Amino acid sequence: MKKMIALLLTASLMLALFGCATEPAETTIPTQLQEEQIRAFYEEFIEVDLSDPVRAIEEYVHYNDETIKAVAIDSVKGNYTTHYEILGLEKITDQLWAIELYIETSMDPQGFNAYNFVGEIDGVHKVIRGVNQIPQSLIGELDLDAYLPTEPAETIPETTVPETTLPQTPAESVNLNELIAGSDVELSVEGSAITLNEDGMTLELSTDSLLAYRNGYVAAVLKDIPTVIGGNVYVHEDFCNDFLCAEEAEQPSLFHGVLFFAEEILAAIDGPEASAFNQKVAAEVLLPSSRGIETPNVDMLRVFSTSPLSGMPEILAQELERLGYENPEQYTYGEYSILSGAQTLAQAGISDDAETTVAEYQRRQRARDQQTALDELTEEQKAFAAEKGIELSDLTQLRKVFYGAYMEQTDEALKQALEEYYAMNLSALRDMAEADDKA
Repeated sequence: MKKMIALLLTASLMLALFGCATEPAETTIPTQLQEEQIRAFYEEFIEVDLSDPVRAIEEYVHYNDETIKAVAIDSVKGNYTTHYEILGLEKITDQLWAIELYIETSMDPQGFNAYNFVGEIDGVHKVIRGVNQIPQSLIGELDLDAYLPTEPAETIPETTVPETTLPQTPAESVNLNELIAGSDVELSVEGSAITLNEDGMTLELSTDSLLAYRNGYVAAVLKDIPTVIGGNVYVHEDFCNDFLCAEEAEQPSLFHGVLFFAEEILAAIDGPEASAFNQKVAAEVLLPSSRGIETPNVDMLRVFSTSPLSGMPEILAQELERLGYENPEQYTYGEYSILSGAQTLAQAGISDDAETTVAEYQRRQRARDQQTALDELTEEQKAFAAEKGIELSDLTQLRKVFYGAYMEQTDEALKQALEEYYAMNLSALRDMAEADDKA
């Protein structure tokens, strides 16, 4: 009994000295020591990134979406970091630090400043390349707008401007009235509303917004808000180059830049001569077919999906919310692709490039991949394609189906493989049209 009392007294003394076992002693790492650990980890990342950027992404960098990660891996093959300089570290929370950097890349040797982050995710430190890739669990109610990439401020000389001076033409802008003169595009302005029409295709712009709409859906994101000066509409040159004016096109057209609804494409396939609208849709979305195959070869990259984000992985809506769009679950996947594609690679947390947008990069990457595939063809393979009546672009699909041995196949096997490929895309298009009808 005395022994039991002694043990209880000892236990009471221990609790008095060190507190209850369910409330552990404070173990927070001092800020200075934590900063040294964060700096050491980021310097380790720098060392790997400068020698093997793909490995750096795979082992050190966190992305909220595997698709974004795949784009990042592709991007560093053409634009990689050549120099880092840590300008400062800032503790945001115990689990999140901001790293202010000076960076030089292979495509921007002049250098620029940027923010990266180091976050503790599942108990492990990870590099985060931009605000939009920080997990929501680390952000909480924090306002991180101060760490978003910004355009460099222009120095405006002080001068006295007479009140009678007319508004100045915006920099990097194009006179839309002059651009579309002689084309099928018609333009009208009423108040802040700017409407473009072409053979039944309508695009709505506004002097109050960066967004362009078609049938109530977001169809494009402009880099600058349109302005009207002296009756003329001025838009950013990128809208003209990337949307209205396709390569080798004789004149600008709304059909060059828009994505089409599945039912519009099916109508164009069934009756391409029914209207100018159908003719132009067909010209944009139908790719050349091999071996005289009658099944249409549809470019699925030109299809607009009206599937709502509410029925898709939550991370897509969260990304739009981080970009500042309210009620993101009400947007469609087609709109998500357009809105998220308007981010720069730095804003998306893909790389430190604050000029190139995700959409621009994806276009360049597709063009580069296509050119690489063509360059890798031997003269024998090109002669084989010409002899068999196969489009060079279809050789990629045949290579996948036959594991590279397509030249050993019969004519019937080659035709059947491509017919099945065309039919698969056409079936997917019909499914999308049916889903659109039910929405």
